[in-house]
Amino acid sequence: MPDIVGSIQDKIAEFHRLCRSLPRPDELVNTSFCVNWLQKLLEKQAASPNSRKRLVALGTLIRFWTGPDVSDSIKAILTDMPSSFWENIFIRTYYEIMSITEKACYVCEHHETPIDANAIKLMPIQVAEDRDEIESTLIILKLADLHEYTKLLERDLQALDKRCCDAVGFMAGTQYPFNLHTLDYLNAVNQRRPTVWWGVLGDQFVGSKQPA
Repeated sequence: MPDIVGSIQDKIAEFHRLCRSLPRPDELVNTSFCVNWLQKLLEKQAASPNSRKRLVALGTLIRFWTGPDVSDSIKAILTDMPSSFWENIFIRTYYEIMSITEKACYVCEHHETPIDANAIKLMPIQVAEDRDEIESTLIILKLADLHEYTKLLERDLQALDKRCCDAVGFMAGTQYPFNLHTLDYLNAVNQRRPTVWWGVLGDQFVGSKQPA
């Protein structure tokens, strides 16, 4: 048993090491030229104790950076990653989808519960940010030509997105306590992909206006 535990711990440590070996966005581009919300978001993702988010930060950079295209340079870095790394990314992203689904279900079930009113208002914001991080992960998986993993995750995301539309639909008209950076971020999501539920138009989630 100790040998098995030690082997698992070694694999986890190696995964975290590989994540931390990825460059930070500010090592690839001059992020001081980014709009304020993007600079803050990239810093937050790259510095997260959740080492998987170092990869997420690269996907976010590809999606929102308006300077010279960085896709080729990032793809060259990704080619050095072993298959075990990508398997870990897939598994962790799958469990993240399950976690977001649970949060969306909680909103659906408790959106009229007064005792949780403040927490309920915050939860869709966190769900939207988490969902967008998965979008950044998908960009990286596609860039690494891991199409099978991408297809499997996109299949699971269909059910998640339906549930999330239900959740924000129940809360249509809510005055969400967005901070300025998050509001700018989710408005930028809407500008690039006007049909995704987690984008914000004005101060409301696009999904709250979509049919259930």
